[in-house]
Amino acid sequence: MLRGKATLVDPLDELAEVNRRMQGQRPRRRARRYSRFVVLIFFVTALCAGWRYRDWVSREVARFRQSPGARRAASLLNSGEKKPEELFKIVSPAVVRVVAYDLAGEEERQGTGFFVSSDGLLVTNYHVIEGARSVRVFGGKNAELHVLGLAASNQAADIAVLKVNAQRCSFLEFPDDDAFPAVGTRVYAIGNPLGFTNTLSDGLVSGVREVPELAVIQTTAAISPGSSGGPLVLGDGRVVGVTTANIRGGQNLNLAVAVKHIRPLLQVRGAVRPFSEDRYQSAP
Repeated sequence: MLRGKATLVDPLDELAEVNRRMQGQRPRRRARRYSRFVVLIFFVTALCAGWRYRDWVSREVARFRQSPGARRAASLLNSGEKKPEELFKIVSPAVVRVVAYDLAGEEERQGTGFFVSSDGLLVTNYHVIEGARSVRVFGGKNAELHVLGLAASNQAADIAVLKVNAQRCSFLEFPDDDAFPAVGTRVYAIGNPLGFTNTLSDGLVSGVREVPELAVIQTTAAISPGSSGGPLVLGDGRVVGVTTANIRGGQNLNLAVAVKHIRPLLQVRGAVRPFSEDRYQSAP
């Protein structure tokens, strides 16, 4: 005996219901597959774009490195070129005022000099000390340094090397070789024009002049009486010449004896001769 009502289910209706449920799930599966496909396409596109951007950046960097401005900046960085105010702080302690006196103790002339060694070797122009019976050197804050005498000279090149009784001097260095700076190179002169101590001027190398016994650098860096014997330096502080003369009647025609005439004197210098003696050592 059956209790309650029994529900009869038509098998065809049940099959239709299952079919409807399956059809309702398919769109969701397609949506998930479609979303994954879109993400994959986006990822591949971004990857390709990244590679193309990297190649573009590489080309632009290479192009910049080949530009004149970049080469100039790299040259300054590699050469250690300094700002003028920094250069002055480095070079000026090695520059001194040189004063020559006659037999009566009267001042004959004055010029400039600079140390090239820590133990007191000082370079100046020969014409600054020529014929002097005594020479006095004044450094920073007008402090006097005792001059022992003449260590070496080359009158034809207008170069003299003095020995000063001093130790641990600030001194200047030369380039690795005697090659002339290229025309257009910026250079600086430090000296005592007309007695104005440690005056800095700048300019360009405007020419290089060579004769059998003399090589000079022509520059637009200002030189005046009293500047003779001072250093002509590059932007990194290395000496390329000794400021010697300016040509009157010309415009900015200043000359410096090339550093190639200094090296031999430092190598062959002999005994120091006091200025009270009549003869000086001369080197070719």
